[in-house]
Amino acid sequence: MGRTLSEWFWNPDVWLPPNITWADIKSNETVKYAEFEDLYHPIPMAFLFLVIRFFVERFIWAPVGRSMGLKAMRPKRVAYNELLEDAYRKSRRVSHKQVRQLAKELDWTERQVDRWLRLRKLQDSPNKLTRFTETGWQFTYYLFIFCYGLHTLWDKAWFWEIRHCFYNMPFHVSTRRVRFWDAIVEMQHARTHGAKMFKYLQLQMLCDVTFAVFVLIWIVTRLGIYPGWILYSTTIDATYIVEFFPAYYIFNSMLIGLLVLHCIWTYYILLMAYQALSAGQIQGDSRSDSSEEVSSSSEENALPNSTPATNGVSKPAAAGDGGAATAVAAGGDN
Repeated sequence: MGRTLSEWFWNPDVWLPPNITWADIKSNETVKYAEFEDLYHPIPMAFLFLVIRFFVERFIWAPVGRSMGLKAMRPKRVAYNELLEDAYRKSRRVSHKQVRQLAKELDWTERQVDRWLRLRKLQDSPNKLTRFTETGWQFTYYLFIFCYGLHTLWDKAWFWEIRHCFYNMPFHVSTRRVRFWDAIVEMQHARTHGAKMFKYLQLQMLCDVTFAVFVLIWIVTRLGIYPGWILYSTTIDATYIVEFFPAYYIFNSMLIGLLVLHCIWTYYILLMAYQALSAGQIQGDSRSDSSEEVSSSSEENALPNSTPATNGVSKPAAAGDGGAATAVAAGGDN
């Protein structure tokens, strides 16, 4: 049954141009074509890069972060409260309605519940040094694959002129360098830019400049080069070079879907840029709350020990705390 299903899925009439079979592009002693077995290469590569990541974060970016004043500080633990702990475990985005209900049950103010939940969330959040080392690794990884990709693809005709992808298709030789580059690209799982690192180091001007460059490059490449050059070639040029086969529609549908995602992501990037301009600076990532940004004394004073709120009536948050309390209550701290 497995073989039957495999033969049905890998039907050459679907995936290959007319009059070509899988046997025609089988590797031999003199030529190496891309094969299904190549998809296994990212598995050992992933373990190798996990080891490399450990050493890069521990022995390169962590010392850099410490030298720039970042500390691996953890927030002071809040007093255990079974009711609030249960609500936090069920959902870290506690609604304002739930906050109101919890305040009534505990005979606390809503502000006190907000503060407890916020401090409890900080206990599970990575500190600035940890976030800096994570971002440093991502910066190192993407810089490496970008440079190695240029080194590998620079002398390939199809890198400069996409039409060459369709000439003599599918008889394209797969070199060892290209297969290695494919393997490390296939195991990508995150995307970042240097602005985060500058944000953690409180180098606001560099953060703003880097983010502006990122936005410009994103728009030019994702909404300009991608549809105007790459997608145009796969949807228009290919029809004059390669005979029709069903995979043409499959792959182009996926590429068009990627363009739709680019548009959606661009909307959120521009929204973030607009919010940054309105605020006067680029905001940190969604985990930016840390113990370094919280006044321990004020937080402790805001939380009750064993003394309930007067008459069990919820008091409104002070003007200085309204923004933070409302954000937590509404689930704004993503």
